Amino acid sequence: MTDSAIYPCTALSANYGATDKSESVAQIVVRIEDGPMKGQRVTYEEEVNARSAKYVGWACTAVGWKGRNLETLKADAAEWIAATGGATTVEIKDIVTRKGTPDEGVWHKPTAIGKGAAKPLKAAAKEATKDANEMMRAAMGGGGYDPAPPGEPNEDIPFIYSTACEPSPIAKVLK
Repeated sequence: MTDSAIYPCTALSANYGATDKSESVAQIVVRIEDGPMKGQRVTYEEEVNARSAKYVGWACTAVGWKGRNLETLKADAAEWIAATGGATTVEIKDIVTRKGTPDEGVWHKPTAIGKGAAKPLKAAAKEATKDANEMMRAAMGGGGYDPAPPGEPNEDIPFIYSTACEPSPIAKVLK
């Protein structure tokens, strides 16, 4: 596992409340659907404060929170999970604990929910598609897609070959 990775997951529940220290906290429980932690349940839990509110809000809205009152997080998420199946993403960050000690380990901390999730696309308007196609043709040289020509048979670095211009002096040296 890398230092941080995003995995598809299924949201199982969400809740809002207070800790023993009276800190406001949002919790979201997910089951990871792919990767080295597949099948494991993890809990995203963050204190809600001035510094974290924006990020906690993003995570909560990714599981259906309507954004009005955190007391509705549990019900909003349950409704969204029932309607959609709860598919979202979770970012897991690896944090080394007690580095250099016999008890050294890695904590797989869920740091974000819904981050990097692909949003479904709707059909584009005909005029927008026409404009996008014209821009793509202009960017690709006018006539549409023209793949790079194949390299010469004995060429070690085929990506340097170009019919548009002669290779640079550096490319000739590499060749």
